[in-house]
Amino acid sequence: MPPSADTSDLLAAIRRVVRAVRRAERADRRERGLSAAQQLTLQVIGEQEDGTTARELLPRVQVSAGTLSGIVDALVKAGLVARARSASDRRSVLLTLTEAGHALRQVEGASFHDRVVTRMEALPDAERRRLLDALDTIAVLLGAGDLDASPILSTDEPLADR
Repeated sequence: MPPSADTSDLLAAIRRVVRAVRRAERADRRERGLSAAQQLTLQVIGEQEDGTTARELLPRVQVSAGTLSGIVDALVKAGLVARARSASDRRSVLLTLTEAGHALRQVEGASFHDRVVTRMEALPDAERRRLLDALDTIAVLLGAGDLDASPILSTDEPLADR
C-alpha cells in the first residue's frame, strides 16, 4: 500500500533536510577543510587566549570525551591546535591555536551551522518549540529518539559510534 500524500510529503521534507545538511557540510569542508564539530572546537579554543583544557571544552562543544579527543587529535595533526603542559599545573594539558589555526578561524563567511543557528535564533520562542516538538516526534518515528546528539548541525557520526 503506497503512503498517503501527507506521508509522502513528510518523507520528502525529511529527505530535503538531510540532503541540505550534507550538501552544506561538503561545501564547508571544501572551504575550510574541517567538519562542523572541528570548526566549533577550533572556535571555542580560539576564544581562550591562554588556552583551555579538554575538560573545559566538553560543556561548550557538547560531545563525548572520546569524540572530543578524536577531534582534538585531528586538529593537532592538521597543525591547527597545539598541546602544551600548563605552567601552573603540570598535570593539565592546555590546548591553544597555532598560527595556522588562528588564520583559519578568521576565514570570512559563517559556516552552515552558524547560518542556521542565526536563523533559528530569529524565530519566535513558540515557533522554535513547535519545531523541536515536531523534530523530536520524527526522531522517535525514525527509531532515533534515544540517540545522543550534540547541537552541531552535521551528518558526521561521533568517532565512538563508527
